Amino acid sequence: MTNLLSIQSILSIVQSSECSLAFWKRPQSNYVRFALDLNLDTSSQGTLTEGFYLLNFMGKRLSDGQVIRNQISGKAQLLQKSQNIAPFSVVFANKDYIEHFLQLQKTKKLYATDYFFTEEQAVNFYRKTDFLNRTDKIIRDIENRIFEKVVLSRSQKVNYPTGFNRIDYFIHLCHLYPDALISWVIHPKWGEWIGASPEVFLQSNERHFRTVALAGTKNQQSQPHEWTNKEKREQKFVSSYIADRLKKMGLEFTADTSETVAVGHLWHLNTNFYIAKNDHSFEDLVHKLIENLHPTPAVCGIPKNLARELLDKQESKNRELYSGILGWIDPKNQRVDLFVNLRCMRLYKDFCILHAGAGIVKGSVPEEEWKETEAKMQTLLKVIQKLWGSEVKD
Repeated sequence: MTNLLSIQSILSIVQSSECSLAFWKRPQSNYVRFALDLNLDTSSQGTLTEGFYLLNFMGKRLSDGQVIRNQISGKAQLLQKSQNIAPFSVVFANKDYIEHFLQLQKTKKLYATDYFFTEEQAVNFYRKTDFLNRTDKIIRDIENRIFEKVVLSRSQKVNYPTGFNRIDYFIHLCHLYPDALISWVIHPKWGEWIGASPEVFLQSNERHFRTVALAGTKNQQSQPHEWTNKEKREQKFVSSYIADRLKKMGLEFTADTSETVAVGHLWHLNTNFYIAKNDHSFEDLVHKLIENLHPTPAVCGIPKNLARELLDKQESKNRELYSGILGWIDPKNQRVDLFVNLRCMRLYKDFCILHAGAGIVKGSVPEEEWKETEAKMQTLLKVIQKLWGSEVKD
């Protein structure tokens, strides 16, 4: 059975049933896809199944995360001229889901995030003085050789402007950032998240897997070739970490030289790694790569375990899905398309919580690291300002 449904219709079903849902648009794609899971238990049991996967920052392996199975799925084309989206062509995995789906449609409830989440569940967020003080303390620890790099994150609460509409916001992100993974996830455990991530965690084709070392940030008002030694060192930590891990796993791989890439209004330094599939089991290799690489120094630090322990104590908030992993896995066709969840925010009824981090290394300046987090948050904030024509307030 196939059907045409609007994005509003799909959202109303999730609102009335506590289902889990993911919308996403891959980089350079003209289609938005969705997966709707009708079951309440979406935990990943270890054996790969086709679906949209979620793994939080503190998760150590894929089985620690959740999967939104494609019990009901579909895709819709982005309409470039009208800056809109066509209705979704919907496919049901089997007949049982059709009957359940039709029952849910009869509820006719309107979509609203407070069905799941209340303001009391919102995480704490940093003020500037707090972030600067913590950054300064980490710099001293680096000078004392306790760490080589730590990625300190902060959050910012933003009240929605009058007229804010989640659907319009998501669709506009899809049009504005063609080179990013645009995602919108609603899940009973993690809440509601929207993001525009520039960073691949793991992808595959017929011959190899691909991962990247993405670090170093500049506003595009700067010249892309003017990378400082501090920024080059920050990116080198990530590429060296990935190469070392792949060698220890005994995997055959090649790596490009680092290059400057543009994502939205920011420049980043990027190195591609290509890992040969050879005769490895696809499922085993996916599990091992996630377990060995996540989280990379691009979002955590060096030494990894010590930095992770510090962040768990010092950030005074749970990162939840920020800097975790999300994306699609299709074990039957041996395809994986996972991204690091950056440039993201969690949505509540009347406000959202934005997340961003900065890589602190020898030579870091606290004020500059604060400015970097502000620049990263602008990826999402400037779209709100553009669509609703007002300054956001916290």
